[in-house]
Amino acid sequence: MVVQWKRRCDSNHLGHFFVDYMRRRANEICQIDAATGQEETCASVLSRSIRLAQCFRKFGLVPGDTIVIGGKNHLDVHIPFYAAMMNGLPVGGLDPAHKCNELKHLFTLIKPKIAFCEYQMFEEYKNAIQELNISTNIVTFGGGENSLVKFMEDHRASQREDEFQVATFNTDEVYCWLVGTSGSTGQQKIVALTHPHLFQMTEFYSYKEPKNGERKTALNSSTLLWITGCFNALLMPINHVKLQSSAPVTTEHIIDIINKYKPGGTLCTPTALAPILHHEKHCDLTCFDVIKTGGTKVHKELLANLKARMRPDAVIQQGYGLSETGGLVMEQRPEDPIESVGTLDPKYEAKLISPETGKEILEPNVTGELIVRGPTMACYYNDPEETKNVFTEDGYLKTGDLFYKDEHGYYYFVERLKMLLKYKSYQVIPPEVEEVILKHPGVADVCVTGVPHRDDGEHVVACVVRRPGHRVTANDIKELVAKHLSSFKHLHGGVVFMDALPTTVSGKVARIEVKKLALTAHKE
Repeated sequence: MVVQWKRRCDSNHLGHFFVDYMRRRANEICQIDAATGQEETCASVLSRSIRLAQCFRKFGLVPGDTIVIGGKNHLDVHIPFYAAMMNGLPVGGLDPAHKCNELKHLFTLIKPKIAFCEYQMFEEYKNAIQELNISTNIVTFGGGENSLVKFMEDHRASQREDEFQVATFNTDEVYCWLVGTSGSTGQQKIVALTHPHLFQMTEFYSYKEPKNGERKTALNSSTLLWITGCFNALLMPINHVKLQSSAPVTTEHIIDIINKYKPGGTLCTPTALAPILHHEKHCDLTCFDVIKTGGTKVHKELLANLKARMRPDAVIQQGYGLSETGGLVMEQRPEDPIESVGTLDPKYEAKLISPETGKEILEPNVTGELIVRGPTMACYYNDPEETKNVFTEDGYLKTGDLFYKDEHGYYYFVERLKMLLKYKSYQVIPPEVEEVILKHPGVADVCVTGVPHRDDGEHVVACVVRRPGHRVTANDIKELVAKHLSSFKHLHGGVVFMDALPTTVSGKVARIEVKKLALTAHKE
């Protein structure tokens, strides 16, 4: 089936799109859980999604009401997502391991009517809701009295599935996806995307129909926390079987999945690819027709090693985009320079701005901050002030990323201007970790930075100044972070104790200097 995006009429939205192609593929496999070997047809996925959409309506949800989903990649996790698309309910994707403090911040912004989570995380969600004193219903994946099965039994609709009508609403006003990002202050923000946003950004994320007509698997390693997880859930089943796993995503497990199921395509970060190439267990990458990658700098060595392991006719495709743009703004073609992220999508305008002077850079091969504007720019949900801060007066988004452009118009990613750290495919906001560490009575000051790691991108390091007379240890700091924050924010790089943090002439912590010191300092 060839999807003609530009032929979608304005009255249709992602809910119509989902129902249409699932009916066309009714008897074919839609998704596989590689951890259990379970398979599910498109007809079954559509039936369960419609029944849950009916339950949402009986529960009292109307277009514009929000839900959040924090689940592992089992066969149930996308059912609430599909049901929400059909009803015009904005969906916020959460990390399955988010804890109470993290949930409280996100719930304050999103204000969900229903929160879906793993059974084991019920108490974290319950505590967050109680501390905020909000009315949010918890539905768990797995057992318990709050299970998804119980929710559907309690709100069973009398309407037959074949009588179900997809909701109608203004697609320019009703959001479909609420995805977390950093914001200019370092505090996590929620980017709000409409149905037209996602319709316009589907080309890079969709996987073309195989030339021989064979419907291969496509590997989805993203949870609904990421915008890629949203696109994968919607687009993979069009021409491929969505292959994912409810088990912990270790490198060895991914290698086993690839060797067994032979996926034809995937979308993942370079930090996910590097450990596969370096692992002692061989991974047969000749099955891939295309591997799409981005999200951080892709080094030439990795690209060369990856290409050598794939078929000569296979494609490695880089792209660059942000949650705030609704997805991709640059896309690499096979003939483009291997280290570039391609050229700017014609829908967008972009400039490179000197961080020192604030003036536009017009010369080739000179690095500056990328600012971009176009038709899919998104706002921060329930935060007009932060939305205003991140855009220029003439409507350009300040990306916080450094690029240069060569004389042929190809863009090259250099580094992040922002202070974000990148652990695997996760963004770590240093002030969030610092805030937790500063709660310890033995800590006078702290600066969180990162040290390079071959496979993981960066490992988080805490540079700590002890309070006089206190004997706080590195293990004390690590345990404190582990107790309050998700695993990707843990101090994998260790703790460095300092007498004082270096500062700039204005009295601020000199983060660049701290990073240099952390590279060579003794880490406990």
